[in-house]
Amino acid sequence: MKPYTWLLFDADGTLLDFDLAERTALTETLAEYGITADESMLAVYSRINDAIWKQIEVGTFDRDQLNQVRFSRFAAEYGFVYDPEQVGETYFAHMARQNQLIDGALELCRALQEFYSLAIITNGTAFIQHSRLDNTPLLACMQHLFISQEVGAEKPSPAFFDVVAAAIPDFDRSRALVIGDSLTSDIAGGIAAGIDTCWYNPHGKAAPADRMPTYTVRNYNDLRTLLQI
Repeated sequence: MKPYTWLLFDADGTLLDFDLAERTALTETLAEYGITADESMLAVYSRINDAIWKQIEVGTFDRDQLNQVRFSRFAAEYGFVYDPEQVGETYFAHMARQNQLIDGALELCRALQEFYSLAIITNGTAFIQHSRLDNTPLLACMQHLFISQEVGAEKPSPAFFDVVAAAIPDFDRSRALVIGDSLTSDIAGGIAAGIDTCWYNPHGKAAPADRMPTYTVRNYNDLRTLLQI
């Protein structure tokens, strides 16, 4: 394995338990409007939200419309009558309080920081990601935090990684490794930016030929072995 200096970690789905955060925030939000969320409802929302974020990643959707559109589409699925913007703001408030870590994430980062320089690179709304990450001990392990809304570009855009490279002193792309769970943002972004990638792939999915990561790991133990920690 190549000697790396910088490890660039995605947040949601890689270090933070996004599935749990989304389910909790949505359940609490809908309860405020007298709606009891069930499993199918949570799955429908997740599908709608994921599809919109895929469009944001490739620049075909304006993130300023995120709440209006996702909660409008969600209401249309079930015939709910509510103000999508208001529900979206309520959801933001609940989501900002969700800081659940994937089991072992903190221990992993604490071990890695002894040998590597760590940074978080995440797509998302700035105040939500700051609120979530500021309330975890993860940031004590990180030298930098890059959030797409503040960067001015979304992963996988090369512009996102250009900002990262410019902000980190003496950054060398050949000695950096992007670690993330998303093929469309983390892995595609790293490839486009000329940075090696490690796909965190706990479900054992197959990678398409056009987004083949440099490495694939199923769990944190695999990552420790890869990075010789």
